[in-house]
Amino acid sequence: MPFAPKQDAQTSARFEALRQKTFEEMERASAKWRLIWIAPYQVMVFTALLVFGADLHHVVVQAIIAVASVGLLSVEGLGHSHGKKTGIGILIGITCFVASVLNTGGLASPLVITGFPLILGASTMPTVAAYRRRVLGLLFVMLVAGAALAHTKVTVLPKPFAFEGNHPSWAYVSVAFMGCLMTGLGVYFVGVKLSKVYQKVAIELAARREEVFEDNEDRTRTLEGIAARLAHEVKNPLAAIKGLSTHVARNTTDPKIAERLSIVAAEAERLQSIVDGFVSFSRGLDDLVIAPMRPHDVARSLQVLLELRAQEAGVDLEVTGNPDLTIEGDAKKLRQAMLNLLLNAIQASAPGTKVRVEIGRTACGVVSIRITDAGAGMTREVLERIKRPYFTTKKGGSGLGVAVSRAIVEQHGGRLVFDSQCGRGTTVTIELEQKCNVRSLPNPVKHLDPSAPPKSPLVPVSS
Repeated sequence: MPFAPKQDAQTSARFEALRQKTFEEMERASAKWRLIWIAPYQVMVFTALLVFGADLHHVVVQAIIAVASVGLLSVEGLGHSHGKKTGIGILIGITCFVASVLNTGGLASPLVITGFPLILGASTMPTVAAYRRRVLGLLFVMLVAGAALAHTKVTVLPKPFAFEGNHPSWAYVSVAFMGCLMTGLGVYFVGVKLSKVYQKVAIELAARREEVFEDNEDRTRTLEGIAARLAHEVKNPLAAIKGLSTHVARNTTDPKIAERLSIVAAEAERLQSIVDGFVSFSRGLDDLVIAPMRPHDVARSLQVLLELRAQEAGVDLEVTGNPDLTIEGDAKKLRQAMLNLLLNAIQASAPGTKVRVEIGRTACGVVSIRITDAGAGMTREVLERIKRPYFTTKKGGSGLGVAVSRAIVEQHGGRLVFDSQCGRGTTVTIELEQKCNVRSLPNPVKHLDPSAPPKSPLVPVSS
């Protein structure tokens, strides 16, 4: 598809623009939220240390941290920071947080829990992905330092937060309560924002998917129109060539001329079959006409139809199995599917071999129609490639017979299974429920898109 690279680039650019815009909005909202909550919280901690008589160095350090935090949050909340600026801001915020924790008791500080929103923000923002390791590094340093300095004067709880006997002080409880409340609200806020981001992305992707489907449908309709015009323009001249060649060949007395005219008629017939296959493939599958039918009867009629062709190829046709087995299905369409597969089997078989059609039921109660040939078989590579429309290993083949057959079988709710090995021939099995489970397959071109894997675990066909 010549337009695929351009479409992929446009889709990627469109998605990236949506993602960038959404996360920028999330960053600005998060910065404003942090300004509203964290700034007063830092002021509260500083006030508690100052009012309740903490050591001077604790008060000074906490004042510096509070000023730095409030200043940083003000710049982020009122500005339009993103990308690198946001990453630097998060690093400064984490640094202030680590310093504040170490200044108020280390791992025993009531401020420890307030770091979780910062961790969550740094881990979910894709625009600051380059700073995630640094954030984790700073947090690791804090934990190690807090643990190493646990029994030193550096991480002693300041006077307002010191325990009173076996109970924490009211200042400690108040700061810890506000920290837990702020952390819970922060985590909730980030979660709500992420949900909105994912919802926007999902809506955008769904809209894009619908656009792709509409584009594919328009192209399919274009193919249908081209196929119809092609069939109209080509079928009549081919029929005339075939008819005139046959008529002249019958009336000529020169054997060489008769042989050459028979070749012309055969090639015209081959071109006719290619045109018919392309038309049937591109125009889509009509609705099924469901009625009780006997697969054995269909196989017997095809045996009679293909008897002369099989004799010319030196191949015997054999139909076995339960002649009374009845299923619900479209006899005309299943006949077309079986015809395509039988023609493949005959063409793949060597002279003197036999093509068998066996009608039966599996242990699970599924009706199976097995077509077995003793041809050369196929490699795994061919089996994987043959599933794609227009791929064929036959000289002059259209590569559409297998695709149409598979679409017809799946339209009946069944599946087509192929088992082939080099030198051992190929077995094609049509598996159907006795009661037809109709699937909606409006067009084989769309349904059998090579870029989309089949819905059922199918192994495609031979020849």
